[in-house]
Amino acid sequence: AQRVWSIRGRLLIPVLRCAAVAMLVLCLARPQKADEQTRVQTEGIAIQLVVDRSSSMAQEDFILPDGSARSRFSTVKEVVKSFVEGDGRGLAGRPNDLVGLIAFARYSDTECPLTHDHKHLTRAVDRVELPTTRDEDGTAIGDALLLAVERIRNIGRKSKKSDDFQVTSRLIILLTDGEQNCGKYEPIQSAEAAAALGVKVYTIGAAPDFQDRQINSLFTQQR
Repeated sequence: AQRVWSIRGRLLIPVLRCAAVAMLVLCLARPQKADEQTRVQTEGIAIQLVVDRSSSMAQEDFILPDGSARSRFSTVKEVVKSFVEGDGRGLAGRPNDLVGLIAFARYSDTECPLTHDHKHLTRAVDRVELPTTRDEDGTAIGDALLLAVERIRNIGRKSKKSDDFQVTSRLIILLTDGEQNCGKYEPIQSAEAAAALGVKVYTIGAAPDFQDRQINSLFTQQR
């Protein structure tokens, strides 16, 4: 009888082995909770920066505390980067805002579209250069402002279709050291187009005479 049961018991070994493997598979395939997704709504301002890169911006008439001189163009670049990313000394930057960059002389170019990627924008600021030929030089403020109005108008349309980010207001910041001397459109025409769309325009004089009165005012009134 023992011999018969031992022979029969051997037949159970593969069954028990399969059952053990099946239980192991079940343990590994325990019920899983799907990853949860949360939609976060944020609000911010759409800011279109318009920076003058005409040859007059090369003048080195900004005097630093150590007595050294810095060009208007390099000063504006540093001001823009501090305004966007903060400076660690009181300026918080614009982390929740869309910021874009247009550079102009005789012609206007979109160097960076309105974006939350401020690292990309500051790299675009560093890449902007002064004109290399006389044909490129000039100060076409009206054309640059009108391009800024068009860019910021488009982002206003897109933001209405998204629940993730809402544009609470739109504004243009113009940084220039001179007056218009070329271009198809006058600044007043572009300003009227901006006003018709409810876009605010702030003009910052990028020259020593305006340094304290205007550029610092921009920082203290970020919101």
